[in-house]
Amino acid sequence: MYNLNTNRIKKKKLFSLLLFFTLVIAGTYLCYFNNYGYDWDTYSMINTFYNILENKTYLRSRGYGYLVPEIGIGFLSFYFGSFITNLFCFFLLICGMFFFL
Repeated sequence: MYNLNTNRIKKKKLFSLLLFFTLVIAGTYLCYFNNYGYDWDTYSMINTFYNILENKTYLRSRGYGYLVPEIGIGFLSFYFGSFITNLFCFFLLICGMFFFL
């Protein structure tokens, strides 16, 4: 006898995979065309990294500073450009959604 629950599970899994791949394709598209975004946050982090690199001084990008993202995003933008930087941040978002949702 054919089990209806198995068919529902397959449809649910197929829908989840379709949604996931749609999210990945849309995110990659936005990573390619979005540059560094439209606010000053990322630009100030990149400027902090350039300041560390050229002047050997750390000037925070915000009032309280975020040293690890400032160095990470600054390094990726300096050596690889905006697409790889955005793709890396998007990959971290997908990993976080996978592990915590």
